[in-house]
Parts: sequence; C-alpha cells; structure tokens
Amino acid sequence: MIRNIFKKEKARVYLDKLMVIPKQDYMKSDEWGFIGKEDLEGGIREKLTELFSLPHISSRTDAKKTDLGLEVAVVNFQGGEFDGISLGSLGAVPIFWRPKVSVVSRLFNIESGKTIKTAKYCAKMPWNQYLRGVFSLRGFIRYKPIFGIEDIEQLLYFACHQVLSKLIRAT
Repeated sequence: MIRNIFKKEKARVYLDKLMVIPKQDYMKSDEWGFIGKEDLEGGIREKLTELFSLPHISSRTDAKKTDLGLEVAVVNFQGGEFDGISLGSLGAVPIFWRPKVSVVSRLFNIESGKTIKTAKYCAKMPWNQYLRGVFSLRGFIRYKPIFGIEDIEQLLYFACHQVLSKLIRAT
C-alpha cells in the first residue's frame, strides 16, 4: 500500500518529428556504382520510420502533464569509399572513409515545451568490416556502391539504440 503512494506514474512518449538531413550533391559519390545508384537517404528515412513506431503527438488524447515528445534526426550519414589520388612519380595518396551515421534526439515535455534531455551518437563501421567490403568483389568491380543500405541500416540501429539508452536514463 505504501508503495502505491510513492509510485511514480510512467510518462507516455509521443513522436514529434523524424528527420533525415539530406547530403549535398557533391557528397553523394559514395552512392554510385557501375550499374546504378543506391538511395541511402530514402533507405534511412524508411528504416527510421519502421524503427520509431510511436503514436504521433497529434493523436494524443486525454493530455497529461507528464506526456513526453520525442524528436529524432539523422544529421549526417555516409556510405564508404576507397580511392586514391596519383601524385605522379611520388606515388599515390589513398583516400578512404568509413560508413557512418550520426543521430541526434531530443526528449521534451509536451505541455511546457521544456527539453528534458538531448542525446547524440555517431556510429562508424568497424575497420575490419570496412576492409572486408573494400577488398570484396563488389569493391573491385564497383557494379554497385561498396556499401549499401543494409550496411548503413546496422549503423542506424546501433546509433538509435545508444541515443535511446541515454534518453531512458534521463527519465
């Protein structure tokens, strides 16, 4: 009986915004292959929508002061690439970047609009997985981009998990 007196009511969480910040056109070179292009932005947007299946704020009924809103944004993402710049007789300089996804999130009180907690996490592909992709048949022939949405999806899920873990600890 005493436990029920001091028992804190769990807050309801509603989704406010899901955003994927688009890349500049010159940064999309990692999406092209010999046969065609892979739309990383559209794939990330689709996976993000599947991942956060919370009710939207506009569907909130019976409003309570403890209701919380959640905003999630993928602020940066990139596929991986490996290339080189020739320096003539001096040799070549390798240029490479690993796939990564950066996720930012904000948890706020809907009634007051006050931010409770923000969290950010950047997930990068491990070097061993990156090198396996670069030195694969797909990496040599380049019929498709070296890393596709399947590879980015793993990073997206991991980054979202880390961000949500930080937000859960705040409530």
